[in-house]
Amino acid sequence: MRTKTKTPAVLKEQQRQQRLEDCAYAAYQMENGDYPYPKGIPRGHKKPDGTHDWNRQELMRLFGWPNSQKYASVIEDPHFKKTLEYHRWRGSDPTFKKKIEDHVMELTVKELFLQVYEQVTFHPDSLSYDQKLKTIKTYIDCGLRLQDKAVQDRTEELLSTLDEEQRASLLAEQRKELERQLDGLESLGLAVEGAPDG
Repeated sequence: MRTKTKTPAVLKEQQRQQRLEDCAYAAYQMENGDYPYPKGIPRGHKKPDGTHDWNRQELMRLFGWPNSQKYASVIEDPHFKKTLEYHRWRGSDPTFKKKIEDHVMELTVKELFLQVYEQVTFHPDSLSYDQKLKTIKTYIDCGLRLQDKAVQDRTEELLSTLDEEQRASLLAEQRKELERQLDGLESLGLAVEGAPDG
């Protein structure tokens, strides 16, 4: 009698993540009215703004759980959220490809610079004089500027020229801008994390 082989846990997790990605893309299509619903499957209920909501049963069918009682565990999964945010970003940002390329380039350059740093720090004799000069030139070409230690931050000096009301107004505006940047960064972080590998 043949025994049934078990699916390895790693493979099961990869399959689960793939199903979550399929659901996230379908949810994104549903939001935009582009999802190719199978015959006889109704669109999601309309929201107050007139757009269609997700079809819960269809998402659960895609995930492989026809019973929608576990719906919350799918749509609250971090991998689902990251992938959905990635598709929203990709669909709404015309400069998406450029931003992804810039992000990948930045990560690659940082990793290479870290390797150069380790080489210089721990094995300096392994670099020839020419290699050291080329490394310095590369840093400069990438925008590194060696700053004079005498150059100081002038923020305090600027703030001291303003009255109390002006300082409060400026700081409040800076706080709002930082909060906007943080919101954008969190959204971007989720989108980038949700981006498929390769």
